[in-house]
Amino acid sequence: MASTPGHRTRSSADAGAHVWVTRAHTRDELAAAAAVYERSGRAAFSWRAPSWFVAEDFLRFAEEEEVYLARLGHSVVGLASYYVPHHFLHCLYVDPAMQGRGIGRLLVAHLRARAGGGITLKVDLENHAAIAFYEAGGWTALSGPDDTGREAGAAWRRYRLD
Repeated sequence: MASTPGHRTRSSADAGAHVWVTRAHTRDELAAAAAVYERSGRAAFSWRAPSWFVAEDFLRFAEEEEVYLARLGHSVVGLASYYVPHHFLHCLYVDPAMQGRGIGRLLVAHLRARAGGGITLKVDLENHAAIAFYEAGGWTALSGPDDTGREAGAAWRRYRLD
């Protein structure tokens, strides 16, 4: 792993020698992340209207979050957005054509190192693939009074990775 201030790089044997993680800094990088968000979100949440995942929404909430990009060559193939004050993984998306190659695990490992402690997230209970991914990665479903709910008609549960 090599690093420079504000710019960490990691490789992943599972994802291939040319996949690494960097923090998004430019508008072009955020636009590339927004495109992955839109494409991947629509594929992962096929039961939702396409308007549920639009690039403009991602760009709006990314203003308050750190956005990390998984890159393959010059292409953005995955992203993680992280809300630092709450140690909250807001988004984790991998391009549908690149799933199953360890890119999601690479992004989570990068955030875990960045956080220096526990990370939480909310997962839509209809998203069975995401639940399986998180549970296989050691995330634990929480059961406190504020750890389940409904948002925009979707039931969710909070998970934590220590």
